Amino acid sequence: MENEKNYHDNHYAEMKVQPLEVMQEMLNISEFAAFLMGNVVKYHLRAGHKQGEAISKDIDKRDRYLSWLYYLWNGGLHINPKLDYELDEEFKNMV
Repeated sequence: MENEKNYHDNHYAEMKVQPLEVMQEMLNISEFAAFLMGNVVKYHLRAGHKQGEAISKDIDKRDRYLSWLYYLWNGGLHINPKLDYELDEEFKNMV
């Protein structure tokens, strides 16, 4: 399922071209998957350590990148950064 999602950070909503869209064009599928996984790891490890921010903000970002990775691994061809993609809970718990 794909749903419109409010951006965590408003500066992304104002951009005409999203960094994620550029990365998809620049990288091959393996490199792009590694980029997404790197962000999953970053936000997971950073959660609770960024002064002044709720843990949930980084957990939500982690889950967003994880849903994009899951979508990609399950045959998705192009990730729209304005959408949230369904994330299988079993997959989420494996990571």
